[in-house]
Amino acid sequence: MPQQMRELTVETPHQVFGAELRHWRTLRGLSQASLGTLAKYSGPLISKIEKAERTAHLELAQRLDAALDTGGALERMWRRMEQAAANTSTDTADAAEIVLPDNPWTALPLPELLREWHSGEAPTIGQAGSNRRRVGKADIAIMWSMCDTLTNADRHLGGGYARDALTEFLTRTVAPALHGTYDASIAAELNTVSARLSDLAGFMSFDTARQAAAIAWYRTALALAKAAGNLELGAHILADMAMQAHHTGRRADAITLAETAVGTARQSGSPSTIARSSALLARAHALAGDRAASARALAAAEQQLDHAHPDDEPAWIRFFTHEQLAAETMYVAADHGDARGVQHHAPLVLSSTGEMERRYVLASSTLAGSHMADAREADVDHAAQILIEALPAASTVVSSRGLDAINAVRRQLAPHAQRDLVRKVEHDFAEAMVPIG
Repeated sequence: MPQQMRELTVETPHQVFGAELRHWRTLRGLSQASLGTLAKYSGPLISKIEKAERTAHLELAQRLDAALDTGGALERMWRRMEQAAANTSTDTADAAEIVLPDNPWTALPLPELLREWHSGEAPTIGQAGSNRRRVGKADIAIMWSMCDTLTNADRHLGGGYARDALTEFLTRTVAPALHGTYDASIAAELNTVSARLSDLAGFMSFDTARQAAAIAWYRTALALAKAAGNLELGAHILADMAMQAHHTGRRADAITLAETAVGTARQSGSPSTIARSSALLARAHALAGDRAASARALAAAEQQLDHAHPDDEPAWIRFFTHEQLAAETMYVAADHGDARGVQHHAPLVLSSTGEMERRYVLASSTLAGSHMADAREADVDHAAQILIEALPAASTVVSSRGLDAINAVRRQLAPHAQRDLVRKVEHDFAEAMVPIG
């Protein structure tokens, strides 16, 4: 299996420029070193610009345009980027790298981590009573309220929109609370809400291509769920970990994590949690090319969802409806290269996104890509039109996954660059992704 290219974060104009440089370099089939040679700069400098660790100057943008034959796309984006960056905070501290302390599971290999999850002994996260802060039900209620608000922000506008706010809250409020003074009944509630917030931090980090931070947050969340004795939440976290493993191409880990999520969910008795875990197992099997196993897992997910009563389910899983299962089924079809399957499920998925802009962008990109999957039957104009309609939403979403999905379709469309609608894709993309208004 070829090594997967690392995603880029896209939370600032300079990061968007770096992602655009990566897009054109990938499209032309050049390594960073080869591009550096053509542009008369070094490969390491190209790498740093792609990751926004260094900022390109105008002459370099022009040289890169010439080397990559972009028609001036990078210079135009550079000029827009410079205008936009003038109004962007220069604070580059990465709060997402701060993880709650004292988690004994952080460095464990995956098999050992899962053995610890299945063991009877709960880990200790933080040292309760090491400060005099008294933690009560009001603290728990405020933490759940913050969790609801930030979950809503993530689902609508992507992981980068409120990631810093969440990691700051975890570091400044949740971690001290775990070290505070509280009784046994509060301990279970505190561990549960802390686990859910840490899981959300993991998902936001995953969505913004901070994969190492995501893994650390997920492991902290899993340890806290174990300490709380909360199987429903533990299964949900394991399913999130399976989604990350799928996205980063770790097929064996994706299957193992999803199978563990399904088993844990069945122990919990939550039909919605079993359904979502089964859907993630279907995706993991699809990544491995096992159609029969994918079909079995999807059938199990649908069966469980038919028995679910949302009011009886934990708040964090109520989003998993038949419409969300249709989205997962569409992604499974995409992994199998089943364009008709993608197109069959897409109308329900796209009509039910509401204000969930990230889901709309990901689903639209998947649908557009399905129309380009077979070069002999490619419907270029249809694919381009779908992408054009998704770009306004994409401009509001701070998600590396979203931009990566759009760029994958742009590369599929690139051989048809002379078509009017493909030209419009490129024009609208440049306008949408670095707004300067």
